[in-house]
Amino acid sequence: MNRRMFLKAGLAAGATASLQRVLFLPDAAAETPATGQLSAQMIWCNEQTRIPVLRLGKAVGIASSGPGSPLMEDADQHTVFVREFDLDSVHAHASIRIFAYTRYRLHVNGAYMGRGPGRFQNQRPEYDTREIGRELRRGKNTVALLVHCDAPTGRIMRHAPGFAAMLTLGEGEGAASIASDSSWRARPEFSFGPREEAWASIQEHIDARRGSDWSTPGFSAAQWPAAIPVEGPDFFPVWPRTTPLQMEKRRAWSVASSSFPFSLEPSKDLVLDLPEIVQGYHDLEFDAEEGSEIEASYLLPEGESSGKSSYIARAGYRHGWEEIPSHSNSSHFASSLDAQSCDALRPSKCAIPSSAQPASSATTFL
Repeated sequence: MNRRMFLKAGLAAGATASLQRVLFLPDAAAETPATGQLSAQMIWCNEQTRIPVLRLGKAVGIASSGPGSPLMEDADQHTVFVREFDLDSVHAHASIRIFAYTRYRLHVNGAYMGRGPGRFQNQRPEYDTREIGRELRRGKNTVALLVHCDAPTGRIMRHAPGFAAMLTLGEGEGAASIASDSSWRARPEFSFGPREEAWASIQEHIDARRGSDWSTPGFSAAQWPAAIPVEGPDFFPVWPRTTPLQMEKRRAWSVASSSFPFSLEPSKDLVLDLPEIVQGYHDLEFDAEEGSEIEASYLLPEGESSGKSSYIARAGYRHGWEEIPSHSNSSHFASSLDAQSCDALRPSKCAIPSSAQPASSATTFL
């Protein structure tokens, strides 16, 4: 069945009333939508903040990003979505289906639950399913996601911003569902600044003084504006992820001259090593005076670096900086404190959650 016939069949079955609905197909082999399948609204933030992408760095030497290619007017957008709900009892089985353009990070009651989705073609978009039951509790619960809509840069396809989710609480006929719609809260995450065009590692430049506490336990978005429905692309079904969810294994960095915790003096560099190249991201916890800035770049054995990112601290806050995944065998940190800062950066912990496919799963990449 081709895509045009698929859409007609879906509309005829009453699976969706408009292209604002996202239909979560039950399995990768599904070709025809069925009546009663789970669907949710595609939503976004009413206040859109577009962050420009700088045409600098190594990506400009690639044909699709260089001076000879047409300029892409798209910009990055970073939005946080929050849904708060009450439970009378804890469900043994609870999951959330997530579809996002183009990346998400999921937290439930302040606990990190994973990131995604897997990369997919626009002709066959895919969603993730994550089990969240272990973090739910009686009373108030908060599901929060940071969704990045990345500007196309050669590596990243062009996407209109959008997010859809479906929470399922329980099993069988007694299961309850919470779909993404205007009951969710949404606002831009203002802490992200402009980055260079990326072909490999995507830079992040974060100013924590402009951000919110959306990922912390006890956070409430009750005063945030409601999310708004947005039109999706020229398809509405999404398929389950065809590659397994990647496992994240925390690994400690090797520090030649120090052990955590320690102080990193202004304008001093620190190299953290791993014994082999991994795909992962750094998870750095530290204390610092407001306005203190730390920079991080990933190093390869041949001495090249990529993905140079930065973080500016805010007052009265224990900082946890989780960078986006990259390939590296070491990470190079340098702190740069402004003139009003009188204390050193104090890292207390740094690990690298490395990503890998489960050993029991076989995946074919075409």
